[in-house]
Formats: sequence, C-alpha cells, structure tokens
Amino acid sequence: MESKTDFKFTYTDNLVDLSQAITVVENNKSLYDILVMVSMQTQLNFVQVNENIHVKAKKKKTQKINPLKLSKKQTLM
Repeated sequence: MESKTDFKFTYTDNLVDLSQAITVVENNKSLYDILVMVSMQTQLNFVQVNENIHVKAKKKKTQKINPLKLSKKQTLM
C-alpha cells in the first residue's frame, strides 16, 4: 500500500504476523476502508500520525466500534 499512497507504515516485527493471509478487494476503495477490512480480519489497529500509519496489536479489552484513527481522504486505484 505504500507504493499506492503517500503513507509509510511502521510496525514492530514481533507484534505483527506478516505471514497471515488476508483478503481485500481494493479497487476504488479508500485507504481507510481497506484498513478497516484488514483490521476486521486481523488483530491489528492502525493509527495515522502525519504521513505515517502505525500498525499496532489490538488490545485484549473490549474493542471500540471504529478500529481506526485515520482520515478518509485517499483512494487507491
């Protein structure tokens, strides 16, 4: 996704399972919508800080309805 957006993703290797398969149909979807789909299939949350998106493990407590703190501006094509 970095190649299709202006964002850089940051994460800690031992907290993110890079081998986990996910399914996302991205045609004309916003980055926000794609990350919501990824979040629903994984134990990950995404937080935007300027031009970076920090990938974090979901907390064990009850999850909030909106798993992202990200603007809805950008669309991937």
